Amino acid sequence: MTPRAGEFYRHFKNKLYQIITVAEHSETGEKLVIYQALYGNFKVFARPLSMFMSEVDRDKYPQAEQTWRFEKVGQEELVEQETPVETPAEKQEPDQDQTSLSFEETNPLLEFLDAPDHQSRLDVLIRYKDTVSEVMLDSMSLSMDCVLNGQSREEKYNELEKILKTKVHYEKKPR
Repeated sequence: MTPRAGEFYRHFKNKLYQIITVAEHSETGEKLVIYQALYGNFKVFARPLSMFMSEVDRDKYPQAEQTWRFEKVGQEELVEQETPVETPAEKQEPDQDQTSLSFEETNPLLEFLDAPDHQSRLDVLIRYKDTVSEVMLDSMSLSMDCVLNGQSREEKYNELEKILKTKVHYEKKPR
């Protein structure tokens, strides 16, 4: 089964990712899975579909618990799993006593996706105004079937904020 935009997958090394889309290479026609890390600096990756859907190489990784390189994760598993947040190396200070927060407690994207209505989504967006990344803004807008046209993070933020304020004003229930 081909991954679809918005689905969540767990890599065999126990890291979570969200599918952005399945693209086609412009010259070779090869299908590429475009996916975003749900940890660290939320980096975006591209991998050939055949590699994404392949089995774990048991010779290279004999201790791997999963059969497949990436396995689909349901919403209930996302809520249950607690993954420590990793900060980028350049921002991280070596501190042995630092307690790690659970993944759900500090992820604006998941909090946004779990919000029950447009007002709650707007509240999440405003709360994380200074920390939400451009890629996260794109993911948030895609979850509402919207595409942001802004060229900078600030333009995209303002655009998404305006969309949400409009939806709060005119719509009673999220789509």
